[in-house]
Amino acid sequence: MTITIHTDGSCETQTRIGAYAAILQCGEHHREITGRAEDVTVNVMELTAVIEALKVLKTTGQTVQVFTDSNYVAKGVNDWMPDWIKRGWKTARNKPIANAELWQTLHGLLDVHEVIVSWIPREQNSDADKLAQAARTSKLQADELPQPDCHLLIAGSRDATAEM
Repeated sequence: MTITIHTDGSCETQTRIGAYAAILQCGEHHREITGRAEDVTVNVMELTAVIEALKVLKTTGQTVQVFTDSNYVAKGVNDWMPDWIKRGWKTARNKPIANAELWQTLHGLLDVHEVIVSWIPREQNSDADKLAQAARTSKLQADELPQPDCHLLIAGSRDATAEM
């Protein structure tokens, strides 16, 4: 049975705070995963979404259909990766590829499963997009809340001080 995965990455350019999301479906089973990171790019989050989704698969040799709205990921897997591997993970101009460690990790995961990566328009990937956006903004909102001072009174203790 084929496992269908929709992935997306999100990153705010100014803060470099990003997040990823993946929705995995197989028959009646449904799982959502998300994560968040700082000092990243959207391409890092797009790659991370696919990597983390493939990592959660419990057995090797799975048939997987990955849908992404990232041309970077889709073209990277389907068009560029074979040449990068032949050149030792270098560009045609003999420079190291961007995000080489992530690409190499993804390559290793692609080798243990039968994976097809397909590009889809963003509007067809809205569920994964919403999850990634929510993962990126949820901690920001919590961080923006004022942190109250906490005072604890220990009842029955004569020796309690504010420092305790």
